[in-house]
Amino acid sequence: MKATLQDIATRLGTLNLPVAYDHFITAKEPPFVCYRITSQQIAGADDKNLYKNSVCAIELYTNTKDIANEQSIETLFNDVELSVYMDYISEENLFLTEYTFKFTEIL
Repeated sequence: MKATLQDIATRLGTLNLPVAYDHFITAKEPPFVCYRITSQQIAGADDKNLYKNSVCAIELYTNTKDIANEQSIETLFNDVELSVYMDYISEENLFLTEYTFKFTEIL
């Protein structure tokens, strides 16, 4: 997928949920979404960087299993291969659904 971090933020903004890069400054009531870049490789040729390959993680936090919001995220990103990880965070009484995918930014 060719995209920028702003493109990803714009897509997530259509969810009608609180969205933040990495974390919120103040606590939010679930459901909410955090996203972040987990790794990057910047490469090119002829002594010039031409593109940035990144891995993005999108984390959906909810009080209960939230199939509707999960499906919304999957629909927004149906043009990329998504890996999905699910967990229950007992200390916070929250369900976590994490999506990861790769994207390329042309520099």
